[in-house]
Amino acid sequence: MLQTTLQNANPVLHPAIMLLNASRIENTGGDFLFYTEGVTPASARLIETLDGERIALGRALGVEVVPDPELGLRQGYLSEATYLKGYNQGIGFAGSRAPSSLEFRYLTEDVPYGLVFTSELAKEVGVPTPGIDAVITLASIVLGTDFRAQGKRLPRNLGFGDLTPERVAAL
Repeated sequence: MLQTTLQNANPVLHPAIMLLNASRIENTGGDFLFYTEGVTPASARLIETLDGERIALGRALGVEVVPDPELGLRQGYLSEATYLKGYNQGIGFAGSRAPSSLEFRYLTEDVPYGLVFTSELAKEVGVPTPGIDAVITLASIVLGTDFRAQGKRLPRNLGFGDLTPERVAAL
């Protein structure tokens, strides 16, 4: 279960691209290609940072998490396993339009259910997540909601209190 949850890259990709394109989404109503035009060197660096943090969390828990560009290449979505060209030139994302509003599941679901869970799980095992925490804070500010307070899919709510690698192995 942890491998499947941590391997899900939606919370790594969507909020990073949304936040770094927030003005563009608001000014154009999402009239641009989300990945092709929305993934720039800056957003690629943010995606890579978030991906690195979830990989480090997986490592601390003894769970293999494949870097998302590598997995995307294996699955045929990307033609190269890089955070910039892999996404903005990725064949599986070529026609994906941007959301018309910031009030979209890429923030309203991926942040409270994905990133907050990851951040809280990382705290349980002492893995720092400054990038993930920054995205949670920015998304909360931008949408005027406290995503941490909204978090319902938390490790403690799912029976993962006092999580250690040994406990993960026993699950």
